[in-house]
Amino acid sequence: MPFVQVRMYRNPDRIHVENVGPGIASKVLLQGFRYTYNGGRWKCTFEPATLLPPRQFAHLGMSIASETSSQHFEDPSKALMYALQYAIQEYGIIRLEVYTQDILGNSYKAYTSIGGPHFFEFVGPKPAGDYLTQTAQFAQTKRIPEGLQPIG
Repeated sequence: MPFVQVRMYRNPDRIHVENVGPGIASKVLLQGFRYTYNGGRWKCTFEPATLLPPRQFAHLGMSIASETSSQHFEDPSKALMYALQYAIQEYGIIRLEVYTQDILGNSYKAYTSIGGPHFFEFVGPKPAGDYLTQTAQFAQTKRIPEGLQPIG
């Protein structure tokens, strides 16, 4: 069974998934989120990763765009931490679903939590570093949902 952890990095902002389990993950999907900024609604979504062997990681592509106008970030790596801060201020700790699928087609679901004092210490004024979110144990599920909707 693949066991995936979600890791956030700063400068530039990016999200990686790392397979720390013994099985190959044929697909990894991280739920996105919505937040309010400057009077408008924004959405941050992540592209799925595919074929992730044990002890390997993959960068998740992302998109940050307004839902109320045509604005979007050309380079979301400059805005991810700001987007997370606005979402955390709006919701408190963000709990995102993480889905994996093994090479036999079995699907698993877990959650990763982003927020709390450790997050704000991480984005505070200090040298670039990384922060590992808390990813819960995976439980088997029937399938990975099509069109996973962002929270909010």
